[in-house]
Order: sequence, then C-alpha cells, then structure tokens
Amino acid sequence: MASCDYFDITVRGTGGHGAMPHESADAICMAAQIVSNVQHIVSREISALDSAVISITGIDGGTEYNVIPASVALRGTVRAFDERTREYIFARLQTLASSIAAAHGGSACVRKIAGSPPVENHPELAEIGRQALSALDLTQPSPELRMSTAGEDFAWYQKEVPGLFFLVGGTPQGAASIPHHHPKFDFDDAAMDIGVRMFLYLTLSRSIGAQPCPPAPQRDSALP
Repeated sequence: MASCDYFDITVRGTGGHGAMPHESADAICMAAQIVSNVQHIVSREISALDSAVISITGIDGGTEYNVIPASVALRGTVRAFDERTREYIFARLQTLASSIAAAHGGSACVRKIAGSPPVENHPELAEIGRQALSALDLTQPSPELRMSTAGEDFAWYQKEVPGLFFLVGGTPQGAASIPHHHPKFDFDDAAMDIGVRMFLYLTLSRSIGAQPCPPAPQRDSALP
C-alpha cells in the first residue's frame, strides 16, 4: 500500500472587480492552471514503471458574482510507493505552484501534511503468510491482489518492528463488491472467521519457535 500525505496550496493574487480583470492578478486563473499542471508531475516526470497519485480534492475561492478574490485555497492528497518519489512530488508541487503564480503576478505556498509511509511487508513474514494461506486452504477464494494506492497507518508499526499486513475479503457471498466509504457497503461477518484463523496460525507458528523473528528494520531519522 502507498504512503498517504495531504497538502494545502494557498494562491494569492490581487482582488478586483469582475468587470475589470486587467486591474487584478486573478488568483482563480492561477489556481486553475495549477490544478491542470500538477498532473504533469505524474504523467511526465515519474517513470511509468513507478506509481504515484496526485489528487486535488478541494477548491475554495470567491464569494460574489462580480468580485475577483485575492486568494484561492486548494487541497489534496499525494500517494507514492517509495520515499524518493514521495519527497520528489512535494518538491515539485512547491516549485510548480510558485512558478505559475509568479508568472501571473501572484504567489503560492504549499503546506505538506505528512501522513503514513508506504506499507512494506517483511519478506520472511510475507512467506509465512503465504504458508498460512496454503495450510488453511484459503488460496483459491483469494483473488490476485494488485498494489493499492490506499494508505494504512499500520506502516508506522513496520518502521519499528518487522510486520505483515494482509487483507481479508469482506464481500458477502454472491454479492457485488462495493468499495469502502460507499453508502451501500456491506460486510460479511463470516470473514471474521478467516481473519481469526489467520491470526491464530501466524501466532502459533511464531510462539512454538517454528519461525525465527526477523531483525527489526533500521530507523530512518529523515522520515517525518
């Protein structure tokens, strides 16, 4: 799973009358170009073999029909699968937003709200997890999972100790799969049995000494 960070972009211009835009530095026009151009960071600056997401999820600016506002606020989220891409995107967001605003007589400031890092399962624990799936005969119902750009706070635990994060499908038998946060989302209680069996297998396999504990990862002091 990906890292999960958020950002605010404040775009400042010079307010004015809607009938005389030449007397203002239009923050709405600046913000519109920023929204369009940030997508070029992913499509033209990050390798197609890597993955990242930049989504603008909010725009606030202006309250009247005939007044050009002096500022516009943007907000959104960034997802990435490694720290290098994660930091690169935020550096480029600041450069791009500032440059576009300056070109039109304004300014822009990006505020990063650091969230969780990428989820990275420990290889040895991931292998134990695969063994558990096979031993519990859970391999057939499990679809092949792709990398997910969703974020997960469990990643913070993995910065301290070796960790294994796995998903338990909760779609009711025979029903259409409905994503989280959807108003019609439903959870199949039978999935709890699968989760309990997995945790029991993993716990017992470790407690009886069948699998040695991998060494803890080195802490990176540069991480937020």
